Amino acid sequence: MVFKVNKQQLAALVLHMSIMRKNVKKGLKSNYGSKEGKELVKVFDQIKEQLQEALLTLEVTPEEDTQETILLFEENELILMRSFLSWYVTEIEVTYEVAGKHFDQEEKEQIELLNDFNKQLESL
Repeated sequence: MVFKVNKQQLAALVLHMSIMRKNVKKGLKSNYGSKEGKELVKVFDQIKEQLQEALLTLEVTPEEDTQETILLFEENELILMRSFLSWYVTEIEVTYEVAGKHFDQEEKEQIELLNDFNKQLESL
């Protein structure tokens, strides 16, 4: 499926996928077993790699925040990304709420970017 995203969304998603890779790997293997979990981790890594490549191909310009690129995803990749983002954003919000903390401006912007990306995925 064809998917259009901007540079900020790509950067936020690559950052958070990179941060969470180890935890995602543990969770997938725990929930799906070793063999199926390993396959899902491969899909996760393929998605992350595709996003990183797309991010690197965008030019550095004064209007870099408005640059967009088109990505192609397979059905299983879309499902995995939707699942990851739905879980991850909810987990961040709950963790902050339980700790009694509030997002600073940069964190709010990143959460909004991830939410926007997820909403685009869900609309496909």
